[in-house]
Amino acid sequence: MIDFDEIRRYAEKVATEWLVDQRRELPPTWLLFDATDKVQTFITPWGGDFEKQIAFATIRAHLNPLAEPKIVAYAYIGEMWMATREAGAVIRGEGGAPERVAPGTLRPSEDPKRREYVICYVSSRTERAQFLWDIVRDWKTTIRMLRADPEKDIREPIDGPTLGGAIPNMFRDAAP
Repeated sequence: MIDFDEIRRYAEKVATEWLVDQRRELPPTWLLFDATDKVQTFITPWGGDFEKQIAFATIRAHLNPLAEPKIVAYAYIGEMWMATREAGAVIRGEGGAPERVAPGTLRPSEDPKRREYVICYVSSRTERAQFLWDIVRDWKTTIRMLRADPEKDIREPIDGPTLGGAIPNMFRDAAP
């Protein structure tokens, strides 16, 4: 049986090793689990949409039900930012001049008060989940820990309505 909590703990350990122990950025990382509980790790940094599609195609090939070893679950971990500013907020633009934020235009990377997270998707052929961990920094901006927020966790059947997009649905999109 596939234990999502065990996979989540393993993924959190990997993310903590990168961000806290090694003090390095966490690249997009895939953990593929086979039926014998062996884990294959794929690090797939991408610089744009084309490279991202190559990474996705590579992972889908490993998830193909005819591929060996047969992958029964996978996890994806990566860093993400969420903007805290709302449309209409005033920020300082170039040269310090105030600018009003238009709806949908403030990129999280531009928000000095952005929230930083590690996102983790876990998926099997029958269910999927999303976990978020807050990135906690000290006063010198050094990452000190990842803090789980169980209220933001999502678990659902593979055909559930909440988790869209390519990453949590790689099994569905893998060729038979």
